[in-house]
Amino acid sequence: MGGDSIIYGIGPDFPHLSPYGLYQISSAGGAGTELGPIDGFSGVSAMAIAPNGMLYASGQNFLMTEEELLTLNPATGAPTLTILTGVPIELTANAYAFSPGGILYAIYGNQSLFTINTSTGAATLVGSGVAGSISNEALSFSNNGTLYLSNGTNLYTVNPNTAATSLVAPLDFDSSFGLSGAPTLMSMSFDPTDGTLYTSVVGNGSSSLGTINISTGEVTKIGPTVSGLGPLAIEATPEPSSGLLFPAGLLALVIWRRRVLRSAARI
Repeated sequence: MGGDSIIYGIGPDFPHLSPYGLYQISSAGGAGTELGPIDGFSGVSAMAIAPNGMLYASGQNFLMTEEELLTLNPATGAPTLTILTGVPIELTANAYAFSPGGILYAIYGNQSLFTINTSTGAATLVGSGVAGSISNEALSFSNNGTLYLSNGTNLYTVNPNTAATSLVAPLDFDSSFGLSGAPTLMSMSFDPTDGTLYTSVVGNGSSSLGTINISTGEVTKIGPTVSGLGPLAIEATPEPSSGLLFPAGLLALVIWRRRVLRSAARI
């Protein structure tokens, strides 16, 4: 799972003075390595990777008076901001997801689905009342273009044109997440390489990386991760270019032909 992909996560920035930092998360065991602080924002509540590889996030300023669309440097976490418009000031993004065509979708205010123009920061309402009353929403497009949403209790599909939802299955957390209070699903993101749906979960006083079975709703723990880990976003590692492989093959053919010609000359 995820061997050819990079999992990014946002969590508390323990080594620095910023409230939040950007992490790289191991798909094998859940361990996180901080890439750098996300300076200048009191909250970073959503994140997604565009098809072109750009990493976007939602940031709230320290006065909590403005929501910004952030572009994050994937190597350092350094943010570049675009002013967001079209969303009521009291609403905060709970989740981001990019469609295969490059449209950024966002859940705001627990029940509203928006699209966001990443060039201008303009947000447009798609629909409200998404799956009823929702908290801890998570949003992600599968590799076949289906939009999935979780409200922490159930897994749904969402019509990206109308915001209408259809129940897929209740979430079923395995016992390894702990029995001290119900586990809370913080975010989820599909791996573009193999289609695995990863999730960050808080349960039993700790944070874990897990996977969600999109047929049954079963949530399986992989291992402990960064304490307080929230948004996830996954980038596929580019395959080696066939153009890079051709010269090596051509060189081998040239060497083989020279050997054949030399052998013929000796006869």
